[in-house]
Amino acid sequence: LTDVPSICPHCPVGCNTSLSTRLDRDFGGRAQIKRVMPRQNEQVNEIWICDKGRFGHTFTRDENSRLCDPMVRDGSGALQPKAWADANLAAADALKAAGSDIAAIAGPGMSNEDLFALRQLLAGLGSDRLGAWPPTHAGADIVAQVGVSSGTNLGQLGKGDMIVIIASDLEEEAPIWRLRLKQAKDRGAYLLVMNTRHTRLADFATESLLYDTGHAVQALNDLWNAPAETAAKAAISAARSLVIVAGAEGLTLDGHRALMQTAANMLIAAGKVGQPNSGLLCPFPGANWMGLYYLGYTPEATLDIQQRPPKVLVVAQADLLLDDPAAANWLAQVETIISLDMFAASGLNDRARVVMPLQSFAE
Repeated sequence: LTDVPSICPHCPVGCNTSLSTRLDRDFGGRAQIKRVMPRQNEQVNEIWICDKGRFGHTFTRDENSRLCDPMVRDGSGALQPKAWADANLAAADALKAAGSDIAAIAGPGMSNEDLFALRQLLAGLGSDRLGAWPPTHAGADIVAQVGVSSGTNLGQLGKGDMIVIIASDLEEEAPIWRLRLKQAKDRGAYLLVMNTRHTRLADFATESLLYDTGHAVQALNDLWNAPAETAAKAAISAARSLVIVAGAEGLTLDGHRALMQTAANMLIAAGKVGQPNSGLLCPFPGANWMGLYYLGYTPEATLDIQQRPPKVLVVAQADLLLDDPAAANWLAQVETIISLDMFAASGLNDRARVVMPLQSFAE
């Protein structure tokens, strides 16, 4: 067995995983992942790993579902396997014919290097329309400004600290955060869970508050403006550290941005920005949502692409139709779709003119 450092492809927690691989007879003598283990970094994850990260790796070697060859749609309308040179030529011809009327939508499983290369391709053709998928979470720019600071270790939170979780079900979205923040509550931190519905983490919270759907911003403002003698407001006022986790459950994209900005305003007013163990967290979908932001891909651009479909759309590791069946309506207005994907059975590939295989995180 050989241990290879890796990053979990499933979530934004940064579990810092290690892949145990070996050359396997049943895999044609090639390297095969045998297990995924958390690396020993107490400050990152207390040597924990979520079930998705531990067991969700078999797709990387599933030759029945993986896309292994480029495909191009022929005159009969059927996708046919092609050599790389032919597929590249078909994609290049479509891009050149569209002029600058092209756009790209990328998912959070893409690496920074691939996102940069895709951005450079569009820039060379005169386009800066870079969308992030799914267009559900806003405020990556706000996290970049008021996110938890350098030196933060959730394992240090305890008595005298305040944690607010709003519009998020961490057990489903970021289970390592859920475990670490519950443990902080066990050490004495004040844990406030706010949502439109009951979540399992609320069973362990110091206090749980319900609000009406669409009123997350008002609920957070009400918390800040509550009388000083209320328990939660008193805990915020006296908090040594303040962490706010703001999800997007039950919110539109604009609603989530408003919630993220409200949380940022609270942190600024409390004087907790730039302080270790304080700041804003968001359970963004996928492993590299912040990378999408830093490389210029935004959900707002995705909405613009939906409203003004381009002639050519490049889709990189984002299953638009699986996540949003209504996407078929605006995709029908795109003349050419170039799909970069890991799986042959992606619904988008049925509409693409050119389909090219991507490597997995293990490759």
